[in-house]
Amino acid sequence: MSSLKVTLIVCFVQLIYCSRQSDEESLWSLVTDELPLDAGDLKLMPMLGNGNLGLNVFQPSLRKQCLYSGEGGATHRTRIPSYSNLRMYTNGRFQYKLNLKQGVFEETVSSENYDAKHSVLVHRVIPGLIINTVSVIPTSVASNSIHKINIDFTNVTDDSDQDLINVSNITTINLVKNELGLDVFSYFCARTQVRESPDQPPLAEDLCVGWTPPTSIIFTSEDGIITENFVTLISDSEQNLLTELDKVSNTSLEALLSDHYSAWKDIWDKGSILLDGDLNLGKTILASLFYIYSSLPMSTAVERFCGLSPGGISYGGNGKDYQGHSFWDTAIWMYPSILVLHPSQGKELLNYRLDRLEAARDHASNGGWTGARFPWESALTGSEVCPDFAAETRENQIHISGDISFAARQYLAVTGDLDWFIKSEGEPSGCDLVYDVAEFWASRISVTEDGISEIVHVMGPDEDHGDVDNNVYTNIIAGYSVFFADFLSCAANCTSVPEDLVNKAMKLKLEYDADEDYHPQYTGYKKGTEIKQADTVLLGYPLMYSMNASTRVNDLKNYGDVVRSDGPAMTWGMHAIGQLEVGNLLEAERFFNQSYQPYAREPFFIWTEQQEPNIGAVNFITGMGGFLQVLLFGHTGIRTRLDRMDLDPQLPPNSRGLEVRGISYYGAEIDLILSEDDVEIDFRSLEQGLILRQAGTEYMIDEPTMLQLDRKPLSLLPSQSGYLDNCNLPADSIGM
Repeated sequence: MSSLKVTLIVCFVQLIYCSRQSDEESLWSLVTDELPLDAGDLKLMPMLGNGNLGLNVFQPSLRKQCLYSGEGGATHRTRIPSYSNLRMYTNGRFQYKLNLKQGVFEETVSSENYDAKHSVLVHRVIPGLIINTVSVIPTSVASNSIHKINIDFTNVTDDSDQDLINVSNITTINLVKNELGLDVFSYFCARTQVRESPDQPPLAEDLCVGWTPPTSIIFTSEDGIITENFVTLISDSEQNLLTELDKVSNTSLEALLSDHYSAWKDIWDKGSILLDGDLNLGKTILASLFYIYSSLPMSTAVERFCGLSPGGISYGGNGKDYQGHSFWDTAIWMYPSILVLHPSQGKELLNYRLDRLEAARDHASNGGWTGARFPWESALTGSEVCPDFAAETRENQIHISGDISFAARQYLAVTGDLDWFIKSEGEPSGCDLVYDVAEFWASRISVTEDGISEIVHVMGPDEDHGDVDNNVYTNIIAGYSVFFADFLSCAANCTSVPEDLVNKAMKLKLEYDADEDYHPQYTGYKKGTEIKQADTVLLGYPLMYSMNASTRVNDLKNYGDVVRSDGPAMTWGMHAIGQLEVGNLLEAERFFNQSYQPYAREPFFIWTEQQEPNIGAVNFITGMGGFLQVLLFGHTGIRTRLDRMDLDPQLPPNSRGLEVRGISYYGAEIDLILSEDDVEIDFRSLEQGLILRQAGTEYMIDEPTMLQLDRKPLSLLPSQSGYLDNCNLPADSIGM
């Protein structure tokens, strides 16, 4: 072969390699020349967070984990004035980039005399730290020219709430020479009060806010690279604030950035979804993961964790964006993808509920019930904080307790971690949570004269029908709660469930129309009645309730035809998953596109609760959670069952490949690489042996290995699990 041909082949191969590398890099960068802020769309600015602090770029407010103000239904995330909302004010050509891979927002400007870059990040390791850095490179050859870039706060208002009561005046101190070149530091301390329930005393929360004041950068063309750093620190006391300032200021910028970048690298290595073939969809996927991860502690050590709220950690002001409250959204929409990719964070979300079990018991008792009834809206203490304008929702959407029990069940299915459930003296356990939820249902179930169990006066997920009997979703999730508690009495030696309660659960009414072969949503539902959102279709997924294939098809058809066109994003995602299950790929694609395209707003793929031109809650991580489930539980086909994990991989529309990094199962870290022809499964690490079964072939996985398989359904099972050998799986069937 001639040297020219060899050279051409090498160049061609390099071109393909570099092109693919460039495509992957572009997935991680959200770039624009025009900011939503400058067009008046303040709320579409990107969010940065570390699970403790959350902010939206260039906005003058930030929020902190577990810091609330207000009473009862007015309880909301406390507005903290932000001193990190800095911008460069100068002439030139600006560009803006959100670097998803490294968790940094960048503002760059080019002029005839200099190039400058301003970056801002919420530090992924140090809980209370925000860093702004401005670097300037002179480019003009004129030696006598003097240039100036003004660095100042943005002149916008995003939230006028005055939640903090200052307990000290602003103090300004001069700093000794330090690694970051900081000269001056200002701070004040303040207090907020929250009283979530009239039965509780006011809870005082102390907070200290410190910052380095902005300044102008003045330089000549002969100067080298100029770098100015500006830090914001949030702490719970003056002493801790100044101690943290001393640590941070005496750490080099390079070391601080290295820790931050490494933390984000670890997060992405353990849980990311990379799509090849549709750049816009690929960016939507990564942005959705980024915003959810930014609201979780991950590698950030936080003193307390107060769950996830539909608006993420950076929003939730008084009367806005669900006020930072936790709903069923966490357990059903956000949690499943988090659990499979980052089970430690799934556990954190369960611990948020477990730590508030006593409040759930009080809530049940105050309503005349037994056991534990989790509130529809929860914030700091676990008391009910749903506003009065949603009283019917607050009283009737009792399925949330079953949703939380189901989340605990899925945690066991994915991790095999019985320790979380086993009772320990003096501390509430997973056993307590699951049993107490079952006991709540025991008091909520009524029995008719002919022995049929019913749950009346409820609201299912469909909020257009607020007071119905025997909502099919509610009855099944109630049955699951009882059956799982009964299973744990064997698997984890939890308190035994009375046999009478198990029988009542098995006899719960299951609405089913044999003539039409579908599940009416509730007693008296008329086929064709309009609904707001996914309800009955949730039986097939995520509940995985056993039914004939024809019934599943009919449920999808009947409710897909009558759901409101302005329904929430998650509804379309659930229909997409269902259509993939039954093999209707065209309908699956239509619903999948509908699940994200009207809601993810460019250029930073911020999600809105409502479709354009409306907004609703922002940044709507509930919608992101439903969308991500289409990828993980629709296109990879994951189903997490107590005895196995099933997969049925198929490519998303208009894509050439899909890679899911960091699927977790019984401690294993697994990469799934899906192409048009086959599927590769890379078992990167193992904590115990696994079994893979596909089409009658069984593989023993007892060390890290990679398998190349046909693109057909497969199952993963633990090679050893005593409780699965010794305990019967839950019955999971009602209407008997």
